[in-house]
Amino acid sequence: MLRELPAKSVILDGEIVANDAAGMPDFWRLFLRTAKPAELHVWAFDLLALNRKDLRKWSLEARQGRLQALVSRLDSPVLLHSEAFDDGDALLRVAEKHGLEGLVSAGPYIRVTNRRILAP
Repeated sequence: MLRELPAKSVILDGEIVANDAAGMPDFWRLFLRTAKPAELHVWAFDLLALNRKDLRKWSLEARQGRLQALVSRLDSPVLLHSEAFDDGDALLRVAEKHGLEGLVSAGPYIRVTNRRILAP
């Protein structure tokens, strides 16, 4: 599925999520490996590189705009794009209201000598 993205190479920051029967994220289904392939999704948060070009110096908004364009061109229910939120406290309240297990947050990306990109 990711090979079908309209790009030669892509580095994404994201997370694999398993959904329950109601379509809600369920960490334990992923952890225990009880989720069926149709219940798995990739939530992409950020586009770090595209066609071997490092995009980390771009603004988050620019990277996410490019990510959204890539994901929408693929038109797959498996690969989903997550928007950024400025108000983490409000987002946490919404997550708690809907019974979600938590939020994912990241800081600046760094490059290490073996050419892998990591989040601290």
